[in-house]
Amino acid sequence: MATNGELESDVREELAWDPRVDAREIVVGADHGRITLSGSVSSEAARAAAAAAAARVLGVRSIENHLLVMDPFEQQQHGPRVPPATSDKRRVTDVLRYAASA
Repeated sequence: MATNGELESDVREELAWDPRVDAREIVVGADHGRITLSGSVSSEAARAAAAAAAARVLGVRSIENHLLVMDPFEQQQHGPRVPPATSDKRRVTDVLRYAASA
């Protein structure tokens, strides 16, 4: 089984490979095969494509998709909705905080 760091790296590579996804605004977390995606994407299609890309990675057992859909202009003006965090608990807190402020 891959380590959490290896899974995160593999998922980031898969996201970067998928032309439907702009991986620059996506934060990937891993915990024993459970992948958490947070940050922002430009459409529901990109949100679904990001989850599908993560699911293609060997060792991924489940995906928590916390990606927020933002208008591309809004992304340019305000940057990513969820800043990189150091833990899953912090990522969830960040997502909730940003969602409440929107």
